Amino acid sequence: MPSALVLHLFLSLTPFVTSAVLSTTPGSAKLRGVAPPKRTLYHPSDTATWKCLDGSKEIAWARVNDDFCDCPDGSDEPGMLPLGVTLEVGRRAEP
Repeated sequence: MPSALVLHLFLSLTPFVTSAVLSTTPGSAKLRGVAPPKRTLYHPSDTATWKCLDGSKEIAWARVNDDFCDCPDGSDEPGMLPLGVTLEVGRRAEP
């Protein structure tokens, strides 16, 4: 196979392979809306919990990016708040 053809195939398939790997990486959906410099702050603890960025609360990792604000600072829903919105913490029944 000529090297130009191999290079073309590699470059044309790379976005699909990269996308598939990222979408199956554990926790990758949790990073939706997180600015690249803050991605290191969005990882579960060893007990599958996560601490709000203001330190006020610890929640289950499953509650991060679930479209429901659990943290007073809104940090558990990183891409969801438009500018100027006042955030109130919702109430959720504990299992």
